[in-house]
Amino acid sequence: MNRNEAIEKNVSDAITAKPIRFSVKYTQKETINIETTEKVAVHRLLPFLHKEVKSVKTEEKVRDMVNHFEMHPPTLGKMQILSKLYLQLEFDEEALSKSPHVEAMRICEAHTDIICQLMAVSVCRTESELLDDAELTKKADLFKWHCTPEDFSNCLLAMLTQTDYENFMISMRLMKMLRLNKPTEQRASRIE
Repeated sequence: MNRNEAIEKNVSDAITAKPIRFSVKYTQKETINIETTEKVAVHRLLPFLHKEVKSVKTEEKVRDMVNHFEMHPPTLGKMQILSKLYLQLEFDEEALSKSPHVEAMRICEAHTDIICQLMAVSVCRTESELLDDAELTKKADLFKWHCTPEDFSNCLLAMLTQTDYENFMISMRLMKMLRLNKPTEQRASRIE
């Protein structure tokens, strides 16, 4: 696929809001209690008298689990939450433009917990999911313990592509400048 075809595909995906899909594979241990009941003779001289004896045996089973996730292009509310997390990352924008994979790996190694939170927020689909802190923590822990550093960097690059990180940082700098130029009470009273 040449560069123009890749650009057309990305534009088409953005217009149709096509999600980025990924899966997390892991194993889960389960403890199962198995109850058994036996009839035991009360006395060997009286074999017709029985009593029931219950026993509980525990077994551990290991199951292979797969969770499927979709990262949809962020809404304005999701972008607000993501922006707080992006600002906590220490991006070297020059290194990000020269070698994005190396910079993404560096960021993921230095800020794993924040990356996990970013991933948890980015896979939320509804407002109620975004506002449910317990569910976000659960997803972030799942990512933290079951994803590889390569998974983190791939997801980070996908999130940065979806949010158009460069435009986001420019708008954040402009917002910071606007806050510095915020009218004082004296100037605001003259305007009224």
